[in-house]
Amino acid sequence: MLNAPHDLEHNVNVSPRSPISEFFLIISGMLAVLLVVYYLLGFAVDFAAGYVPREWEKKMNTVFGPSESDSQPKELIKQEEKVKRVLDKLLANVEGHPTYDLKVADVDMVNVISHPGYTVEVFTGFLDNVESENELAMVLAHEIGHYEHRDHTRQLGRILIPVVLVSLLSGTDEDLADWGSSILGFAELSFSRSQEHHADAFALKLLNKTYGHSGGATDFFERHQESEGDPGFLEFFATHPADIDRVSKLDGQIRENGYDVKKTLRWRRKEGTGAEEK
Repeated sequence: MLNAPHDLEHNVNVSPRSPISEFFLIISGMLAVLLVVYYLLGFAVDFAAGYVPREWEKKMNTVFGPSESDSQPKELIKQEEKVKRVLDKLLANVEGHPTYDLKVADVDMVNVISHPGYTVEVFTGFLDNVESENELAMVLAHEIGHYEHRDHTRQLGRILIPVVLVSLLSGTDEDLADWGSSILGFAELSFSRSQEHHADAFALKLLNKTYGHSGGATDFFERHQESEGDPGFLEFFATHPADIDRVSKLDGQIRENGYDVKKTLRWRRKEGTGAEEK
């Protein structure tokens, strides 16, 4: 017979692998290609970010900046003026910087946010926990470091990469898109921690240049570390380094650079300008 069946062992059209193993092999290959392309595009974004005009970045403030209130209490206005003086003192030692905006928000959260567009937002919850002008300056200098390293532009560019890649691969499959975005978001965590460490290193140098010493560089992080506790393995999943890690690295950099550690200027939120040593 012309169409007699052949032995399956010699049938080249039948795969020796199971359909399940082939499926996972294909998925693994797709993920590998996706991650390679993702990182290559990430390097391209990092390179291009340095060439984005600062005027363009400044315009991001209209989209990503904090919402403006019609009026602010006099207390908040006074606090903004005090914090702005510290920010301006730091910026006097940053060559070629653009115009910065500063906002103090009545939010009971210990945090400072640098928005795309050179706007720094300081929460009153943070100011309530500040004990010296120097530690306030260290945190503000950290945010300046993010701007000087063009971290906001890099981050915005990297956010767009997985959205485009996953959309191209998944089409209208929302479940696959969500899964792919989660994978790529996880891959981005180490980049965020790296940004934080670089901003800390920049802040330490700027603090020393502005005040002539590095006193207060680790004070806020040391106090915050006590409430944070040991993150253990959870640090691997965090976008920011643990305070205990930040303090350790900053102490090491202080020793390596031979920076002096002197008395700091007392910060009093509701009294004076913090000109008293502590």
